[in-house]
Amino acid sequence: MERILKHFVRPLSESREAKIGCISEDDLEYLRSIGEYMYQKRSDKREALNSLNVGLKTASRRSELCSEIQRASQDRLANHTTLYAEVDTSNFNEEEIGGLINNSSSWMSNILSGTTDGHLLEKQGARAVGECPFESENTLLFMPILEKWLNSYISQSKHSIAITEFLHSVKDAIQMDGNIQEVIAKHSPENQGKVTYAK
Repeated sequence: MERILKHFVRPLSESREAKIGCISEDDLEYLRSIGEYMYQKRSDKREALNSLNVGLKTASRRSELCSEIQRASQDRLANHTTLYAEVDTSNFNEEEIGGLINNSSSWMSNILSGTTDGHLLEKQGARAVGECPFESENTLLFMPILEKWLNSYISQSKHSIAITEFLHSVKDAIQMDGNIQEVIAKHSPENQGKVTYAK
């Protein structure tokens, strides 16, 4: 954990001078925003998503890697029409949570973290899961696509030690979630779903 955090809190000044082939400084900042999100969401998911939203907006204008990962993610999820996301149960007591099933659910954010399989969230200990209508063109990132790219890029490309360690740290942060297969997507807060699981 400390190794991962160390790479996300220091500036990537090494990248400004390193000759790193096709990956750019903007691509590294894109990867940094994802790594920070994966680490920070364990303590404050809402704030982590807000920060990621800002990072992805910047990256969409500057990072070629961001654009490539987004397109590949959209293609991969083209046949999916539903996302499952954890429901915030902080305003409910223990007795009320069980009665949430089939009630409407909403996520008050312009960005949504979800998965195409609600059972994955249940296994991770989510107290409530809601399903949300989904269109693949709203996909910003599908983590398995990025993880696959990282594995390939790390094995095929040569960098400075600092860049290599950084790439491994982002990969480690993604893999901490195990089998969640997280989707990050644009979301309209007016777009409501329904609770499908609560305990």
